[in-house]
Order: sequence, then C-alpha cells, then structure tokens
Amino acid sequence: MRLEIGVSQREAWSRCPRYWYWNQVAGNKGWGIVPAMEALPLSWGRLGHAGLAAWYAALREKVADPVQVGLDAIDAELARHLDGMSPEQLEQYVSEHNKLGLVRSFLRGYASWFGAGDSQWEVLAIEWEFCLPAEEFYPPAVVTVARAASSHILQELPAVRGTVDLLVRDPHRGLLVMDHKFNTSVQTDLETGLRWWPQPIVYCQAVELTWNEAPHYVHNQVRKPAPGLKPRKQDDGSYESAEEFQQRLNEEYLCYPDYSEKYTGNKKGYFFRSEPLDATASEEFLLEQARLDVEIASTRVQLPDAPGLQDPLPGLVPRRSPRVACGLYGKKCPYSALCELGCSPATMEAFMERDEPHP
Repeated sequence: MRLEIGVSQREAWSRCPRYWYWNQVAGNKGWGIVPAMEALPLSWGRLGHAGLAAWYAALREKVADPVQVGLDAIDAELARHLDGMSPEQLEQYVSEHNKLGLVRSFLRGYASWFGAGDSQWEVLAIEWEFCLPAEEFYPPAVVTVARAASSHILQELPAVRGTVDLLVRDPHRGLLVMDHKFNTSVQTDLETGLRWWPQPIVYCQAVELTWNEAPHYVHNQVRKPAPGLKPRKQDDGSYESAEEFQQRLNEEYLCYPDYSEKYTGNKKGYFFRSEPLDATASEEFLLEQARLDVEIASTRVQLPDAPGLQDPLPGLVPRRSPRVACGLYGKKCPYSALCELGCSPATMEAFMERDEPHP
C-alpha cells in the first residue's frame, strides 16, 4: 500500500522525529498517542470545524436557519466528544471550558458578521479530502530527484494527502481555498513566509490540479474568549447561571466581531479573515517537500504498522536538540517524559491512543 503523507506529519517530523513517532505512529493502531488531556483544548477546534461545516452546507442548500443547523452539529460533536471521557476528564473539561458555554458561542456572531457576504459564494466542497500520487502532485523533475533519493528503500513515492476545510467560488475573487483556525490568539502577518508555508501551498496545489484552476488562499481565524471571561460571581456569593453566561458569550461575539477594529476599553475582536493570498508553489518548495516526504516514508516503512506502546528502535527515530524541539514556543514537549524515562505503565498512564488517524 502506498504511504500517504499529510501536513501534520511533516510538521511533526520537522519538529522532531521522536515527536513524530509518538504523535503519528506509536500505539496498537499505529495512529499515534496523545496526552489524555490533550483532547480538551483540541475540542474547541473540532467543535468549531463541525459547526462551520454544517453552517456552510446549510448556506449551500439555502436552509431557512443555517445557524441552528450549525449549532445542532456542534451539539452532536460535543456529545460524541464527551461520551468517551472519564469522570475526571469531564470535570476538567467543564472547568476549563466555562461550563461548556463557549463551545457554542461563536457561530451566531460569525454568521452575523460574515453571513451576508458568504451567502453569495458558490460552495464547491466542504471538508474536501484529497490524496494525490506524487507523480501527479510534483513536476517531473522533482519526481526524478525524489525517486533517486528513495530507490534503495521505497518501492514507490508517498502520496500527498490533506483536507481542505472549504472551497468556494467568490463572484468577484474567483476560486478560494479557506482554512478555519480556532486559537486563543490571531495571526495577522500572514504574507511573511507564505512562500514556505506548507498548508496553503499544498492545498492550493491540490485544488489547482483537481479543478484545473489556480485558487487563492484565505486564512479564516476565530479567536477563543480569554480565560478571564468566566461566570460572574453574584452579590450573594452564587454564580450566574449557565444560560446567563451563555448569553453573555453570545453578546461578546456579536458585539466585537472584527479583530482589526479598535474597540473601546481595549476590547479585541474575535474574527480575522485574511485577504486572498497567492500561495503558488515554487519548484524549490516542492523539491524540499518531496525530499522531506521521502525521509519520513523511508523511516516509516522500517517501523511496524502498529508499533504498540513501546520505545522506537534505537537510532531509527532520533531526537532533535533539546533547544530546538523540547521547549518549542516556550512549552515543554508533551512527550518529554517518554523520551527521558521510556515507556512504562507509569509514564503511559498520562497518554491515550488516537481514536482516528490525524488528518
């Protein structure tokens, strides 16, 4: 079976091959392991993607109340997400997510802010999954170099895969590839480094090859409310109800939509959508990515399909310098204990296997 390499694998490998092993390969299913509590912050993105996917599908079908369709999708994903949690995880989830209010709060504000413009779009694809053979994705010269670099290990080059959140046709700007991001902060300087930004380049290249038209890329960001936004304490010592807190969250997104706007009281907006960006792939970028894919795939084929919960083979999956990988962005690598202490019942208690492959 041909190996498939996606953006998340490249990012994990580039950070550290050992991180890639734990995050993408380890486990009895061969899909990687994650810290047991990692599902909590990730749920914000999962729920957000579910809500927007349903909302854009309802816009496409001209449903009378697309917001409610999106909210129902969020509720369904939330129920699925909570179903597998232990009581301890659920308690922490409720605490960290402010009584579950914020996971439903953004969609009304998003629809109010973007709905009129987005309803003019022709929605071509939602959560579009692609998997292109290397021979189709890369120019012939790049394929020749990649084959020469891998002929002693790989029988065939790995395919290029990914999932485009949204593909639309704007009546004025043409074909647009949109990626939804849900974070606590917003990135505004998007053109810097775009020439080497893998996700936009790969997604736009895949769309161009499939639709025979060069698209532009739009980075669509939704900001999560600040941790300080939580249920208010009343004069009698009680806290506002979940319904009252939910209403206040709804008003936050409705009243402060535009991140680029300067609101009174130093308030920051919650939505920032980039202008359409040119993410044309250069041959230099494609050559570097093809070499990276070969490097990842050449290691992967030497590992068991499902390595289980054990340390990687010595020397096959090296660690990067601790200064580079173990404290990236000021945060300690979640797999540090495994690298330092190895797999054991004690260290593995803090991890769980992925329930599906990372996209």
